[in-house]
Amino acid sequence: MKIQIIGSFFLMLFLLNCRSKNDSQINIENIDTISLTSIEEKDTLTLKKMPDQLGKWVQYYQQFDTAFNISAFIASGVALHIDDLPDAIIIGNEKDMADLFQYSPDSSKYVDLISYNYIREKNKLYPGEIDQQVVLADKTRKLKKQLMFNGAADLAECADWIGPTALLLGVTHKNPSGDTINAEIFMFQLNDSTYTNFRLNHSIILNPSQMQKPSFMEYYFSLHDLNVQ
Repeated sequence: MKIQIIGSFFLMLFLLNCRSKNDSQINIENIDTISLTSIEEKDTLTLKKMPDQLGKWVQYYQQFDTAFNISAFIASGVALHIDDLPDAIIIGNEKDMADLFQYSPDSSKYVDLISYNYIREKNKLYPGEIDQQVVLADKTRKLKKQLMFNGAADLAECADWIGPTALLLGVTHKNPSGDTINAEIFMFQLNDSTYTNFRLNHSIILNPSQMQKPSFMEYYFSLHDLNVQ
């Protein structure tokens, strides 16, 4: 898996007050007070409230795999700290993508999954770079940082803010033949600059017809009346 997370002030959010050995919950209302260091290996992920983008992501993959559920994502048990994030690579088309960014509750920050590897002309999107840069932007401080950089087989497909400083990403990893997919949910807590990950407890096996279906990103774009060329 070629995923590089680099960093500064990010990390994860998680666990709550009432947690049993294999049952963790995120209390969305108090997410900014949760320490990711309380997460234990093999904790399962249970969300009190399903974020919008993650919900669409889960529903999309359930058409291929009925076992693709939030509760099937298992904690790695490791909360890491990110150092200073490098500056994002600026392509120059960010304004064209602004309506597709995922904004924090106060709109002071946003996550950009697409400006590096897509070019937009009105309602059409054209593939750009084969790699993907995930940008975390702070409009108040006028900073754009590289939160994650993915190779061609790895893709951050959805992002949700679940609090003023809490963020999650849904990420998939395709094998070279494209017939199996592994998935992870990365959780970030900006308050203490920590993050952790939850891995789907099985691989998604695609049959030949499923391999021809649009990717989640293409499906997501179609919801915005955008066509990928």
